[in-house]
Amino acid sequence: MNGKITGTLIIQHTEPILTIGVMDQDLQDFTKQFAGLDIRQSVRISRRAPVGPGEVVAVSGASISSVVLNDAILRSARAIGRDKGLLGAASRLLDLETFQPATWQELLSEGSLLSHWLSVGDPTIEIQDLPIEVLDLLDKDA
Repeated sequence: MNGKITGTLIIQHTEPILTIGVMDQDLQDFTKQFAGLDIRQSVRISRRAPVGPGEVVAVSGASISSVVLNDAILRSARAIGRDKGLLGAASRLLDLETFQPATWQELLSEGSLLSHWLSVGDPTIEIQDLPIEVLDLLDKDA
């Protein structure tokens, strides 16, 4: 296992809007583009032929379905990669598969968000306390 998608297959789908103009083969062809992509990299969905690595071409007439399929493929592959230790230590810190929306207050309560209030004079006082060498550098950037 090297963190790359080896292949994809749509076993079944039931999206009635796709019965007009989009064939099952179009969806299969879309998902085949993921073979060889590294799950540690982002994947961009393009409306035109890909111009670089990590790009796949959306199904014409099924842009939203392309995004949904992209999400399903990458989410599944990354869950396996996380389980097999292919995504590194940082992947254990952010679990996108079990994400649950939270309110601002809930995020504050659990410590995900912090607040710090500064008065108008606070930054001035803190800057004045910096060593003279740092103040010289700040003056050069201005």
